[in-house]
Amino acid sequence: GGGGGGGGTFRVFFFNDTATTEIYTEQIVGSVRCVQETGLNLVRRLPPSKVVQNTTALQNLLPEQVDEISQRIDQPLEVEHDTATGLDFLKSEYNRDGDSYRSPWSNKYHPELADGITPSKELRELEKKSNAAFREYVKLYYDTGISSVYFWEKDEENFACCVLIKKTIQGQKGVQEGSWDAINILDVTKDKNNNKITYKVTTTVIVDININHSEAGTVNVAGNFTRQNQETFDFLNDSEEFHIEKIGKMVEEMETQMRSRIEGIYVGKTKEIIYKSRQPTGQKEYDEKQRSVNTDLKGNS
Repeated sequence: GGGGGGGGTFRVFFFNDTATTEIYTEQIVGSVRCVQETGLNLVRRLPPSKVVQNTTALQNLLPEQVDEISQRIDQPLEVEHDTATGLDFLKSEYNRDGDSYRSPWSNKYHPELADGITPSKELRELEKKSNAAFREYVKLYYDTGISSVYFWEKDEENFACCVLIKKTIQGQKGVQEGSWDAINILDVTKDKNNNKITYKVTTTVIVDININHSEAGTVNVAGNFTRQNQETFDFLNDSEEFHIEKIGKMVEEMETQMRSRIEGIYVGKTKEIIYKSRQPTGQKEYDEKQRSVNTDLKGNS
């Protein structure tokens, strides 16, 4: 049957054949998947500064795929306050359970969640020490900023973690506002038979800088950058210090490399384009200087 109206047509079909029903079900699922993939590709190609609004729009279009869309699109990190410790922490898909987010400082969910997922006792101890270590790391490399580290079990032997760092500035060095979001995901796999352990890191950096200056005008530099690296080490021991050392070193190396590349690609190229497209003085003054130089050259020839 079907019905019509100003908003379009909606039709319902009934099948007595189970095989036919399954075929149509597969086609519908395939169509939804196609729309999702197309939407994800579109969001990645739209202005990075609008990624939050565009992601929300895609989730409204596909309400059944909200969680998967959130996991597959990197978005700027949001800050939450832990009322139990008085410290701020970062929200992401890796510390979310429903609509609540777990603090790495108190291990409690905000808003409160009675049966929220938490790491094992051993991983929780590693998580606490890692948060203390990366808090010092942020002070050394970023001066100011917020960090959060979260761990979770993959199986009985292996685990994963994420190291999140957010740095924001406002009204400094001609920058109206800017943010740097670093998302480091580490997958740790132990091979006890060969006495080896492998760390695989995927790092995504999201940069958003807004400039509003009388000489430069209004400029927005925004984008994201993702890189991966993997290293295998001798599995000397399963201590917390061993894991923190390896994780810290890999995150430090990845962020240093990406900081240099972003400075060269985003900032460097933007400077080059601005310098070539905008004259340091007004166009009228520039044209007069050019005419004066040409006159002098003709007079001397």
